[in-house]
Order: sequence, then C-alpha cells, then structure tokens
Amino acid sequence: SACVINKAEKMAERAGESMEEGPDLATRQFHIQSKRFYVDVKQNPRGRYLKISEISQARGRDRITFPMSHVPAFRDHLRQYVDFLGEGDDTESIESKPKNPRFSF
Repeated sequence: SACVINKAEKMAERAGESMEEGPDLATRQFHIQSKRFYVDVKQNPRGRYLKISEISQARGRDRITFPMSHVPAFRDHLRQYVDFLGEGDDTESIESKPKNPRFSF
C-alpha cells in the first residue's frame, strides 16, 4: 500500500539511501497463460540488482528483487527445485512428492 511505501521511503531517506529504481540495464518480457512476466536488471547507488515482476489482471503486480550477486545461487536453487518436481504437467507426479521439501537460499 502507499502507506507502507511512504514509510519505507522515509526510512531510506534517514539512512541516506534512495528508494528510486535505476534505469533498466536489460529487460525481458514473456507471457505464460494470462500473466505477463518482466525480468529487469537495474542499478542504483547500492549496485546492480534483478527485479522479477508478475502482472496479472486478477491480482495486479507482484515482484521480487535481489542483488545480482545472488542470481547464480537463485538460478541453481530454482533448477534444483524444477529437477525435484520433474518436467511437464504431470500433476500426479507432483502430488506424490513430499509436501514440504526444503530448499535453502
């Protein structure tokens, strides 16, 4: 909500940081079902970071951001998780997997 963003901006100003996003250094967009995804590389005074946004008509926008230094670990864990689930849309094989597997980042 706007209140949370304003509070975060005020906290960042006190800490001498800017909440402003830097320019896109690289960006990609793709569609899956009724959702659009954007993967952007940006830079601010603290360094480069990756921002992944999901936009859907039903839920609006969700996003995650993390430093570029964490991208290789995120990719490796995501690949591990995909391998764990298996490929394709085989719901039965996914349902037979443990309910709460742990993947540490």
